[in-house]
Amino acid sequence: MLTILNTQEETTLKTDTISKGSWVNLSTPTNQEVLNVAHELHIDLKDMRSALDSDEVSRLEREDDYTLLLVDIPTVILKNQRAIYTTIPLSVIYSKENIVTVCLEDSPVIKKLINNRAAVCTYKRTQLIYKILYNTAKLYMEYLIKINSMRSYIENNISTSKETLTELYDLEKSLVYFKTSLKSNEIVLNRLLKQPSVKRYTEDDELLEDVLIEFKQAIEMTQIYYEVLDNTISKYSALMDYDLNNAMKLLTSFTIVLAIPTVISGIFGMNLINMPWSSSNVGFWIVNVITFALCFICMILLRKKKML
Repeated sequence: MLTILNTQEETTLKTDTISKGSWVNLSTPTNQEVLNVAHELHIDLKDMRSALDSDEVSRLEREDDYTLLLVDIPTVILKNQRAIYTTIPLSVIYSKENIVTVCLEDSPVIKKLINNRAAVCTYKRTQLIYKILYNTAKLYMEYLIKINSMRSYIENNISTSKETLTELYDLEKSLVYFKTSLKSNEIVLNRLLKQPSVKRYTEDDELLEDVLIEFKQAIEMTQIYYEVLDNTISKYSALMDYDLNNAMKLLTSFTIVLAIPTVISGIFGMNLINMPWSSSNVGFWIVNVITFALCFICMILLRKKKML
């Protein structure tokens, strides 16, 4: 989807054509839309398509006529009716006259700015970049809080099942994605601040400071939540091992008890002469009583050893 915004006389409106000072946003774009924008704004097609590859890493590249800023933004997908958090690339192409954003999906990072056009001034490109980065950091924070809430819910309702373990590992995977992406974004952000092609204005210093603070907080929260989740997984694994040990002890105890009648019946089942009570009418019952007595004594001993 192609969206073009342009600010004129302090009012930001959607337009159908690209002009000086326009913000061109491509969300889940078609191949033709990418080609048209790349041709009209003289942008390398490879750079236009960079954010459409989910494996692209965060980076900052300076070309002759524009600067490419590629950052990872958080997103959520559904897997087996569960929310899985991951990251996708978002490219911001900054030229002398325009700014272009490209993303695989219609992300809340961009959607919030488009829906609140009163807070957007398209010809203030540096400020717009900071607002995109600020929304990115805020979305990370929002998803991190949700991940921690999910972890807390699982921990409070923990049960030794495969599904619970899978949910915990999915959350851990999400935090690994977030941690890696946030660190990469921080490096790119620091490089952006040193980039002469992206001019800094005094009026944007407060916004820039907010961006830096939000990213640092997001990185710290990710690390804290990752450690807490790691402890939760360790706790869950300990519970699983405890249940397994109990089951193994119980099965071992039953095996020991059942081995007694097996051995006795094996001995008395041999065709040997002069076996005890072989000629007695109550020999069978005597052997059974002795067998059950030995089994009972064995169970008492195992009980004292807390094996049963």
